[in-house]
Amino acid sequence: MKGAFTEENAGDFPALKSSVWTTVLLGVAFSALYAAGMPGYDVPGLPFVCLVPLLVLSTSSANARQAARRGFFAGTLAHLLLFYWIAYTV
Repeated sequence: MKGAFTEENAGDFPALKSSVWTTVLLGVAFSALYAAGMPGYDVPGLPFVCLVPLLVLSTSSANARQAARRGFFAGTLAHLLLFYWIAYTV
């Protein structure tokens, strides 16, 4: 299957063996960079840099279902960090 994480392409990401801690670390990195790039924190270039952990998460996944779960986890965490503005607008 195209894009499958196998032993022959393990050299692309040698440190990633689809562990839970790697998924959590990359998801938190994406979420923190994404949230820091939003207008309340005013770091303008980070929304582009935050795509790197997200792309590593998706390309190192074993299949499309795992990539979708990882993306959902990272996206949910990123948007949870952005709910701070609700308290200021209410």
